Amino acid sequence: MSSSDLEVSYSTTGRLQVKMFGAGKELYHLITTEKETGREQINKSLPKEIKAALGQSNYERLQQVTYQKRKQINEKEWAAKKETYKKEMDEKREEIRKEQQNLESLENSEALQSEIGKTKARIRILEGEHAKARAKYEKSFPEKKMNPIWKKIFKSLKMKK
Repeated sequence: MSSSDLEVSYSTTGRLQVKMFGAGKELYHLITTEKETGREQINKSLPKEIKAALGQSNYERLQQVTYQKRKQINEKEWAAKKETYKKEMDEKREEIRKEQQNLESLENSEALQSEIGKTKARIRILEGEHAKARAKYEKSFPEKKMNPIWKKIFKSLKMKK
């Protein structure tokens, strides 16, 4: 069997189909979607003769390509989440700075102690939210892939706390 014994076409839904050359042969979807994970993969129910015609190396190569595409998508999603967590962390830090400036201005203008106390309480709450946002951001880096420079930065951030 060789790949020249195969006919390839697209279904009406745009999915790639393959069949053995000749009239009356059954069409099979080349790529299927797993119901549990939603991932695309080579159709495991392809007949042996089609798998043999594709060749083991072509079959494996196609599996590898789908794996790499899935990995790229996951990396893009991971990078987007990481950016979101960083943005959230920076926003909390900026809110803390504004509240600290507000506190300084209240202390300089000799405002009521109740206003100063409320501002201090808001700062403590914001610092807690900032710590949670920073923890999410730190967890967005897989430990085994983390650059040693980032590890040093995170350790120094934890020490400042």
